[in-house]
Amino acid sequence: AGGLKATAFADGAFFSRESLRQRESEQLQRAQQELRRDLEAQRREAAAGRTGDSASVGQLQALLASSVNTAADNPALGRLSIDLEKILAGDLNSFDDLLLRDGDRLLVPPRANEVSVIGEVFAASAHIFEPGLPISGYLDYSGGLRSSADEKAIYIVSASGRARRATSGFFRGGEASVRPGDAIIVPLEIPQVRSPILETFKEVTQIIYNLSLGAAAVQTLRN
Repeated sequence: AGGLKATAFADGAFFSRESLRQRESEQLQRAQQELRRDLEAQRREAAAGRTGDSASVGQLQALLASSVNTAADNPALGRLSIDLEKILAGDLNSFDDLLLRDGDRLLVPPRANEVSVIGEVFAASAHIFEPGLPISGYLDYSGGLRSSADEKAIYIVSASGRARRATSGFFRGGEASVRPGDAIIVPLEIPQVRSPILETFKEVTQIIYNLSLGAAAVQTLRN
């Protein structure tokens, strides 16, 4: 295809494979089915007066609806994280290079100069990258954290598609560095629950929410 243009953003190369997309979609559907099944079981327990977690059930019901809607708006993409610069270096025996399959897609976007903030903030948005600006600075630009945010679980999805933790308790120092094209993800804090059914409910809900946010972050990079 003539090689990369001077304006190409190799770190943000988006490679997708249909078999991976189908697998991700199936995993998300199974998680949603499990969540609905556990919710119905918990409703029956609540109706029979065998649980005191009705408030948690209500919270998680609302979260389920939000998660399912978010997942529907951000379908599975089948992305495979690649290092395009290593591949272009020409080592044909490198594990970084891939044997292509029918239906594979490679998108090389123009150079990115933004940082996106997604999730439990007051104004999810993208901001111009500022060298040296910490994660907390971009969160401030997005209005700060909502009370529903899980501060300890914040992570970053890089332009390559790989995720890294923002470090635990990052407001006390030691923040991960931010790079052009990054998406800062602020997850939802799932309410504490007591019954075994609701514990499973909580775990699956978290999976759906994180999958949805991850897909949203990747979609932001593609755009």
